[in-house]
Amino acid sequence: MAVVVHASEIQPVSEHELREWSSRLCNPKSSLVERSRALWGLRHAKELLACQLIGQFICRHVPPDPVANDLLQHEAAYCLGQRGNLAAIDDLMTVVREVRHSPIVRHEAGEALAAIAGCASPAERARIRELLETYKSCDVVEVRDANAMCQAWVCL
Repeated sequence: MAVVVHASEIQPVSEHELREWSSRLCNPKSSLVERSRALWGLRHAKELLACQLIGQFICRHVPPDPVANDLLQHEAAYCLGQRGNLAAIDDLMTVVREVRHSPIVRHEAGEALAAIAGCASPAERARIRELLETYKSCDVVEVRDANAMCQAWVCL
């Protein structure tokens, strides 16, 4: 049986622990499982720093950087969308624009932006819509199709 923890019961995470998770996430010598656990620890921490550290992971590390990992960075974009934190918008926009990222990472960043747009101000929604609009004729099919779909979601 799964244990459900209400958000109000989540305990604060120390800055030290958040930074340890970030270090593990950004260590290509750590196993994929260890790196994934670190990412999900950051995803579930309510502190703004956790959001910032996830954003740094996907913005600062692009192929061929050995820290970059398509699976983990796809999941990182997903986590930012799930957090719904408006502070992630600029990082996600950077990822959508970054052609060195794999299509799957860029696609997920677009979906995360659409998810966050639901809690954004009209001005932020317009900014997100405008970015997604620029990719409607992108040569990369995953980016083009995902952003077209997400643009429709943002317009709802």
